[in-house]
Amino acid sequence: AGCPPCDDATALWFLRDRKMNAVAAAAKLEAFLRWRADLGEISDADIAPSIAEGAAYLHPHLDVEGRAVIIVEISKHVIKRRDLETAKKHAVHAVEECLRRMEATPGGSGSIYAVWDMRGFSGSNADLDLAKFCILDVFREYYPKRLSQVAAIDSPWAFKPVWAILKPIIGKYASVVQFCSVAEVIANFKEGEAPPCLTQGAGRA
Repeated sequence: AGCPPCDDATALWFLRDRKMNAVAAAAKLEAFLRWRADLGEISDADIAPSIAEGAAYLHPHLDVEGRAVIIVEISKHVIKRRDLETAKKHAVHAVEECLRRMEATPGGSGSIYAVWDMRGFSGSNADLDLAKFCILDVFREYYPKRLSQVAAIDSPWAFKPVWAILKPIIGKYASVVQFCSVAEVIANFKEGEAPPCLTQGAGRA
Protein backbone atom coordinates (compact mmCIF):
# COMPACT_ATOMS: atom_id res chain seq x y z
CA ALA A 1 0.00 0.00 0.00
CA GLY A 2 1.22 3.46 -0.85
CA CYS A 3 3.79 2.26 -3.35
CA PRO A 4 3.53 4.00 -6.72
CA PRO A 5 3.14 1.75 -9.77
CA CYS A 6 6.33 0.22 -11.12
CA ASP A 7 6.06 0.27 -14.89
CA ASP A 8 8.63 -0.05 -17.66
CA ALA A 9 9.27 3.69 -17.65
CA THR A 10 10.11 3.65 -13.93
CA ALA A 11 12.40 0.66 -14.38
CA LEU A 12 14.21 2.52 -17.16
CA TRP A 13 15.14 5.37 -14.80
CA PHE A 14 16.80 2.85 -12.50
CA LEU A 15 18.61 1.24 -15.46
CA ARG A 16 19.94 4.62 -16.55
CA ASP A 17 21.11 5.32 -13.02
CA ARG A 18 23.01 2.00 -12.92
CA LYS A 19 24.46 2.55 -16.41
CA MET A 20 22.17 -0.13 -17.90
CA ASN A 21 23.42 -2.81 -15.49
CA ALA A 22 20.25 -4.86 -15.11
CA VAL A 23 21.32 -6.68 -11.93
CA ALA A 24 22.32 -3.50 -10.11
CA ALA A 25 19.21 -1.69 -11.32
CA ALA A 26 16.95 -4.51 -10.17
CA ALA A 27 18.52 -4.48 -6.70
CA LYS A 28 18.09 -0.73 -6.38
CA LEU A 29 14.52 -0.87 -7.68
CA GLU A 30 13.65 -3.65 -5.24
CA ALA A 31 15.05 -1.59 -2.35
CA PHE A 32 12.92 1.36 -3.46
CA LEU A 33 9.76 -0.75 -3.65
CA ARG A 34 10.33 -2.17 -0.16
CA TRP A 35 11.01 1.29 1.29
CA ARG A 36 8.00 2.84 -0.38
CA ALA A 37 5.67 0.04 0.68
CA ASP A 38 6.86 0.43 4.28
CA LEU A 39 6.23 4.19 4.12
CA GLY A 40 2.62 3.61 3.10
CA GLU A 41 0.05 5.99 1.69
CA ILE A 42 0.73 9.70 2.17
CA SER A 43 -2.32 11.95 2.23
CA ASP A 44 -2.53 15.72 2.53
CA ALA A 45 -3.86 15.19 6.06
CA ASP A 46 -0.70 13.27 6.99
CA ILE A 47 1.49 16.23 6.09
CA ALA A 48 -0.91 19.07 6.91
CA PRO A 49 1.45 20.89 9.33
CA SER A 50 4.22 20.88 6.74
CA ILE A 51 1.87 22.10 4.01
CA ALA A 52 0.57 24.85 6.29
CA GLU A 53 4.12 26.11 6.78
CA GLY A 54 3.98 27.28 3.17
CA ALA A 55 7.68 26.74 2.63
CA ALA A 56 7.55 23.96 0.02
CA TYR A 57 4.97 23.43 -2.69
CA LEU A 58 4.51 22.46 -6.33
CA HIS A 59 4.39 25.15 -8.96
CA PRO A 60 1.36 24.68 -11.25
CA HIS A 61 3.37 25.10 -14.47
CA LEU A 62 6.21 23.07 -15.97
CA ASP A 63 9.27 25.04 -16.98
CA VAL A 64 10.36 25.50 -20.60
CA GLU A 65 12.23 22.18 -20.50
CA GLY A 66 9.11 20.28 -19.41
CA ARG A 67 10.34 19.81 -15.85
CA ALA A 68 7.99 19.79 -12.88
CA VAL A 69 8.90 22.46 -10.36
CA ILE A 70 9.15 22.33 -6.57
CA ILE A 71 9.39 25.73 -4.91
CA VAL A 72 11.06 26.08 -1.52
CA GLU A 73 10.85 29.46 0.22
CA ILE A 74 13.66 28.78 2.65
CA SER A 75 12.94 31.63 5.07
CA LYS A 76 9.53 30.09 5.88
CA HIS A 77 11.06 26.78 6.95
CA VAL A 78 12.00 27.09 10.63
CA ILE A 79 13.70 24.03 12.10
CA LYS A 80 12.39 24.39 15.62
CA ARG A 81 8.80 24.37 14.33
CA ARG A 82 9.08 21.42 11.96
CA ASP A 83 8.59 17.72 12.64
CA LEU A 84 11.31 15.92 10.67
CA GLU A 85 9.33 12.79 9.84
CA THR A 86 6.37 14.85 8.59
CA ALA A 87 8.71 17.01 6.53
CA LYS A 88 10.27 13.89 4.99
CA LYS A 89 6.85 12.54 4.01
CA HIS A 90 6.01 15.93 2.50
CA ALA A 91 9.16 15.74 0.37
CA VAL A 92 8.25 12.28 -0.94
CA HIS A 93 4.67 13.36 -1.58
CA ALA A 94 5.88 16.40 -3.55
CA VAL A 95 8.20 14.32 -5.73
CA GLU A 96 5.45 11.83 -6.54
CA GLU A 97 3.02 14.64 -7.34
CA CYS A 98 5.64 16.03 -9.73
CA LEU A 99 5.94 12.68 -11.49
CA ARG A 100 2.17 12.33 -11.78
CA ARG A 101 1.87 15.85 -13.15
CA MET A 102 4.47 15.24 -15.83
CA GLU A 103 2.82 11.98 -16.86
CA ALA A 104 -0.46 13.84 -17.29
CA THR A 105 1.01 16.81 -19.16
CA PRO A 106 2.17 16.72 -22.80
CA GLY A 107 5.85 17.57 -22.97
CA GLY A 108 6.62 16.45 -19.42
CA SER A 109 10.29 15.47 -19.27
CA GLY A 110 10.21 13.24 -16.20
CA SER A 111 12.78 15.45 -14.46
CA ILE A 112 12.37 17.85 -11.54
CA TYR A 113 13.56 21.45 -11.20
CA ALA A 114 13.86 22.57 -7.58
CA VAL A 115 13.81 26.31 -6.94
CA TRP A 116 15.25 27.36 -3.60
CA ASP A 117 14.39 30.99 -2.84
CA MET A 118 17.26 31.73 -0.46
CA ARG A 119 16.35 35.35 0.25
CA GLY A 120 15.95 35.97 3.95
CA PHE A 121 17.85 32.79 4.88
CA SER A 122 19.24 32.55 8.42
CA GLY A 123 20.63 29.86 10.68
CA SER A 124 17.11 29.01 11.87
CA ASN A 125 16.35 27.75 8.35
CA ALA A 126 19.48 25.60 7.96
CA ASP A 127 17.87 22.15 8.00
CA LEU A 128 20.79 19.87 7.13
CA ASP A 129 18.94 16.72 8.16
CA LEU A 130 16.08 17.39 5.74
CA ALA A 131 18.43 18.50 2.97
CA LYS A 132 20.46 15.29 3.31
CA PHE A 133 17.31 13.18 3.24
CA CYS A 134 15.98 14.91 0.11
CA ILE A 135 19.22 14.69 -1.85
CA LEU A 136 20.82 11.47 -0.64
CA ASP A 137 17.79 9.33 0.14
CA VAL A 138 15.00 10.63 -2.07
CA PHE A 139 16.91 11.58 -5.20
CA ARG A 140 19.97 9.33 -5.01
CA GLU A 141 18.43 6.11 -3.76
CA TYR A 142 14.71 6.15 -4.49
CA TYR A 143 14.02 8.50 -7.42
CA PRO A 144 17.36 8.37 -9.26
CA LYS A 145 18.12 10.73 -12.13
CA ARG A 146 14.91 12.67 -11.47
CA LEU A 147 16.51 15.77 -9.97
CA SER A 148 17.69 17.84 -12.91
CA GLN A 149 18.72 21.03 -11.13
CA VAL A 150 18.46 22.95 -7.88
CA ALA A 151 18.39 26.71 -8.48
CA ALA A 152 19.51 28.47 -5.30
CA ILE A 153 18.33 32.05 -5.76
CA ASP A 154 20.28 34.98 -4.31
CA SER A 155 22.02 32.87 -1.71
CA PRO A 156 23.21 35.15 1.14
CA TRP A 157 26.54 35.14 2.89
CA ALA A 158 24.95 33.31 5.85
CA PHE A 159 24.45 30.23 3.66
CA LYS A 160 28.16 29.87 2.85
CA PRO A 161 29.16 27.98 6.01
CA VAL A 162 26.09 25.75 5.67
CA TRP A 163 27.00 24.94 2.07
CA ALA A 164 30.59 24.23 3.17
CA ILE A 165 29.20 21.48 5.43
CA LEU A 166 26.53 20.16 3.06
CA LYS A 167 28.58 20.08 -0.16
CA PRO A 168 31.02 17.29 0.81
CA ILE A 169 28.20 15.28 2.36
CA ILE A 170 26.15 15.16 -0.85
CA GLY A 171 29.24 14.57 -3.00
CA LYS A 172 28.64 14.53 -6.75
CA TYR A 173 25.07 15.74 -6.24
CA ALA A 174 26.50 19.13 -5.34
CA SER A 175 26.88 19.67 -9.09
CA VAL A 176 23.10 19.93 -9.54
CA VAL A 177 23.00 22.97 -7.24
CA GLN A 178 23.39 26.15 -9.25
CA PHE A 179 23.56 29.57 -7.59
CA CYS A 180 21.30 31.83 -9.64
CA SER A 181 19.63 35.21 -9.77
CA VAL A 182 15.87 35.75 -9.84
CA ALA A 183 16.08 36.81 -13.49
CA GLU A 184 17.91 33.63 -14.49
CA VAL A 185 15.22 31.45 -12.95
CA ILE A 186 12.34 33.47 -14.41
CA ALA A 187 13.91 32.96 -17.84
CA ASN A 188 13.22 29.23 -17.47
CA PHE A 189 9.47 29.81 -17.65
CA LYS A 190 7.07 30.90 -20.33
CA GLU A 191 5.77 34.43 -20.01
CA GLY A 192 3.29 34.71 -17.17
CA GLU A 193 4.17 31.29 -15.73
CA ALA A 194 7.07 32.15 -13.40
CA PRO A 195 6.58 31.38 -9.70
CA PRO A 196 4.71 34.27 -8.02
CA CYS A 197 7.18 34.29 -5.13
CA LEU A 198 9.75 35.57 -7.63
CA THR A 199 7.59 38.21 -9.29
CA GLN A 200 5.27 39.59 -6.64
CA GLY A 201 5.89 41.69 -3.57
CA ALA A 202 8.58 44.17 -2.56
CA GLY A 203 11.92 43.64 -4.23
CA ARG A 204 10.59 41.12 -6.70
CA ALA A 205 11.26 41.10 -10.45
